[in-house]
This record gives sequence, C-alpha cells and structure tokens, in this order.
Amino acid sequence: ILFYVRLFSDLLGRPATLLFPPRSVSCVGLITAARLIFVPLFFLDVNNTLVLGDWGMIFGVAAFAFTSGYVATGIRQLAPNALTDTRTEVTVPKQSSLINVSFSMAVLLGLVVTFVLLLKK
Repeated sequence: ILFYVRLFSDLLGRPATLLFPPRSVSCVGLITAARLIFVPLFFLDVNNTLVLGDWGMIFGVAAFAFTSGYVATGIRQLAPNALTDTRTEVTVPKQSSLINVSFSMAVLLGLVVTFVLLLKK
C-alpha cells in the first residue's frame, strides 16, 4: 500500500506547482529541509519508540512523496530563470513545459509497468 501511496502522492505533487507555484529557489530549499522531519519519525515508528499506527505511516509517506513531487517539479520550473536574460525569453516556456511533461510521463510509465508486472503474477 505504501508503494502506491508514494507513487500517487508524488504524481499529485507535480501538478500542484501549477496551483501553488514556488516563489524562489530558497522557498523550495526550505520545503526540502522541512521534509527531513519525516526521516526520524519513520525510524522511530519502525523501532516502536513512537507509535504512529498504520494511518500515521500512510499520511507520512503521502506527505513526503507529495512534497517530493512538488520540489522536483518546482525546481525544474525555477531552473530556466537562472539563464542569462538574452536566452530566458525564448527558452523558459519551452524548457519548463518539456521538463514537466517528461517527468509526468515517467511517473505514469512507472505506474503502467507496475500494474503490468502485477497482472503477470
């Protein structure tokens, strides 16, 4: 279940950048740093030191994956802005669109391959 929660949450996090576009690279860096809190929570729960339960673990994986998709797509949207001004006007829309479509297709292809492999069992 956690595998599919991660895949679908990551997939939902990618188009979330259209609704809530990242303001700057430092904003994306802050989100990346904030998601590190999930790592010790996961290990504490696995060792039964902190009992989050199944739903807590599912929510943690979903939040981590959602922010992962958001950060991956957001930083790719901000990257073309680092180009010089002469190249930015022409290339930003094309690069952003191409990168977003490519990575969304990669996630969808991963889902399709997973389901095909499950059907072969």
